[in-house]
Amino acid sequence: MGSPASPIIADIVMEELLDASLEKLMTKPRAVTKYVDDIFCIMKKSDINTTLNILNTFNPSIQFTHELEKNDRLPYLDSIIIRQGRKLILDWYQKPTASGRLINFYSKHPRRIKINTATNFIKRIFNISDEQFHSENERKIRHILSQNDFPKSTIDDLIIHAKTDQIKEARQEKIYKAVTYIP
Repeated sequence: MGSPASPIIADIVMEELLDASLEKLMTKPRAVTKYVDDIFCIMKKSDINTTLNILNTFNPSIQFTHELEKNDRLPYLDSIIIRQGRKLILDWYQKPTASGRLINFYSKHPRRIKINTATNFIKRIFNISDEQFHSENERKIRHILSQNDFPKSTIDDLIIHAKTDQIKEARQEKIYKAVTYIP
């Protein structure tokens, strides 16, 4: 870890691991996604131990654990995945150990850096979470920014701009493209 190549190498190894492991499964998961060494998978509970054993045989230095959903909720990265019937929705998730620390408004960093950090923080949370959670998340955002000495007027402006940008982005047509991975 620490090398600029580490994330790329980790991604290549994880792609190979998933491809090799999924081939060995008798019952394929309904969905699989990953980010570095975190895997989210939708499968039958009866297939979890078999899948985990197959993943853990790829390399003795790479050993996975699993976490089951509790009350139809499962944390994954900075989100919590919530199952509502056959639908999945996301909300922003902070680990209990999260400090809430961002760049302090009165630090000696250039103002644009402080504003960009706060703006990206706000946009990320609104983008991660389903709209039904936005008002509660806005309250949390305001609390975190105020803990980092951002003035109330600045917080108000940042949130208004983030919401305006989100509305504009929602109106724009999105174009998705895929890049083929060739080992």
